[in-house]
Amino acid sequence: MSYLAAIRQECLICMNDQPGLVRACTTQTCTLHPYRFGTRNSKAKLTPLRAIRAKCVNCLGGSTAEPKRCDHTPCSLFPYRTGHNPKLQGRGEGLPNAGQFTARLQQPI
Repeated sequence: MSYLAAIRQECLICMNDQPGLVRACTTQTCTLHPYRFGTRNSKAKLTPLRAIRAKCVNCLGGSTAEPKRCDHTPCSLFPYRTGHNPKLQGRGEGLPNAGQFTARLQQPI
């Protein structure tokens, strides 16, 4: 499930699985509100992943350290609770760092 689909699922759970209530939701204090339809929102203050992290911090009593320790796996936001997309884990590994890459480009042929 994508992070936008996870947000939509969480909003449906919050509104007792009633899409009409999600559509009519006026809770501006919820960080997921701009993404409640499962789509991007260019007017949102937070990115979807940061909104998820903020929601998790709020759910866990305001402690920024708690999302990493959360073990509530049934939650649709669980994979994204740290504010990162786990599907992108490991991307970029094995690439030379900028200094090594620049040095190799400057070597005489």
